[in-house]
Amino acid sequence: MTRRCILHVGLHKTGSSSIQETLYRNASLRGAHYLDLGEANASGMVKLLFGGAEQASQTPLARQQGDEAARDLARKRLDRALAEVGPADTVIFSAEALSRLSIHGLQALQAALAPQFQSIEVVGYVRDMPGFMASAFQQRVKGGHRPFRPAPALSALPRPSGEARPGVRA
Repeated sequence: MTRRCILHVGLHKTGSSSIQETLYRNASLRGAHYLDLGEANASGMVKLLFGGAEQASQTPLARQQGDEAARDLARKRLDRALAEVGPADTVIFSAEALSRLSIHGLQALQAALAPQFQSIEVVGYVRDMPGFMASAFQQRVKGGHRPFRPAPALSALPRPSGEARPGVRA
């Protein structure tokens, strides 16, 4: 029997959180198992183990325990989670941070997973740009981020009346 790992790269603003929560709550799915690293979105673990020093230090666990202790804890969690899934045919691993790993991080991830699986498949969803931008803007507003200020280049565009602004040709 071929054991495979499906990596869901969880691109931002594509419904990843919903997918992760559903899989996390229903971890065992007919021959498949969602890898339980303590939370639905395993980004913290991914950043600690494969994201490099800058990404690792941004995690809450690293801020609490220190980088090295947090990495050791994350490695143990990953090893334990892989052991707990047992002989599941398919293991699903999802984290938004997977979409932001460097080549070095991806190689380290592959090296960590390759001994456990005969195949590793990558799955991701993309979103059309207008939908992505609208969703990202809504999240910024909802999250109380700094106010939206159009780029200076936008202020140089012609006015709706067609009248050019100083220094701009209509």
